[in-house]
Amino acid sequence: MPSIPFLALNPAAGIPRLREDNPATRFLSPAEEEKLAAVVQAMFPEYMPVLHLAIPTETRTSELLRSQVGDYDADSGKLRVRQKKVRNSSAFRYVALTPIAVAAYKKLSSGKQPGDPLCSKIKGGDLQDTRYWFDPCVKQAGGW
Repeated sequence: MPSIPFLALNPAAGIPRLREDNPATRFLSPAEEEKLAAVVQAMFPEYMPVLHLAIPTETRTSELLRSQVGDYDADSGKLRVRQKKVRNSSAFRYVALTPIAVAAYKKLSSGKQPGDPLCSKIKGGDLQDTRYWFDPCVKQAGGW
């Protein structure tokens, strides 16, 4: 039987290990959702439909901001979510909407043409970021 050569030193010993960042996914409890919704209602009531669409769909902010009028299919009850970072799969995924999310979608799409951005700023224009209103609301609601 041939002998297997013994290595005195691990050839990968000098390579620094990369830090793995795998935080647990955390969802808001119903009480936290209520508290956050109350704060958004008090501070930025115009963005309540955005919150009511974001929470049940569990979409990333960037996915939600890429949503367009016409992405909701009333026959299937699903919202088409435009994915950007998916390499070897479909550019879309589909998420079932709750009745509250359907109402939010209808409010956000009211008066807009198919293909228009779904989420808009208070004073018009595409909503590009949510931090200026969402982060203060989260802080006010308890920070989590």
